[in-house]
Amino acid sequence: GPMNPYRDAAIAAAWRKFENGFLNLSTSPLPDFFQSSILKARETAAAAMIDYMKKGGWKTASGLVKGRYEHHHNQWGLSDEDCGRGELGNTFAVLGNTLITAWWTIWHIFSDEDVLADIRAEVTNLVKEVPEENAYAVDLANVREACPILLSTFQEAIRFRTIQVSMRKILNDVMLDGKYLLKKGNMVMVPGAVQHTSEKAWGASYSQFDHKRFVRRPGVK
Repeated sequence: GPMNPYRDAAIAAAWRKFENGFLNLSTSPLPDFFQSSILKARETAAAAMIDYMKKGGWKTASGLVKGRYEHHHNQWGLSDEDCGRGELGNTFAVLGNTLITAWWTIWHIFSDEDVLADIRAEVTNLVKEVPEENAYAVDLANVREACPILLSTFQEAIRFRTIQVSMRKILNDVMLDGKYLLKKGNMVMVPGAVQHTSEKAWGASYSQFDHKRFVRRPGVK
């Protein structure tokens, strides 16, 4: 929306510093001492996002942002500070993941003639002329149902290019397969690349980019 805190170059720079140092911050034994600059960057970005919430910036934002605020604040009573810090976390999904995935999706489409031809054939059917604006338009609301190959290419780009590492704090002792004890208070790191390159899960073609891998087959949900 128009009050987006990241329009401020200083806030954008603080976010980038926090994003780049997030893994070190999460695993550091004494973050206040060893990762003080990363913490400072996080708090700079957090303060801007909290101020954004207090000034009602969410009211002129996307439906997603408004819906989140109304759900968290109105339904569950979260404060503007809680909502602001929560939105800071959502920035990882909006910027840290989505932009990179979009880049690789475009790269895979235009670097393979077969992929490009398949997707052009799908999207062309959605293109409508807008004479009054001397332009052409595509209704994005129809893409999910009308362009299964484009959607599959996007999903395959996520699978094929992922370098994401999910981190979770263990709240209670957990025994996996009766052999591995995950002790309360520790952190668990789950590399997405391990799951997405499993031959057992994806078959013999796990190491290849298959733009039709996620296209729904008849009778398969």
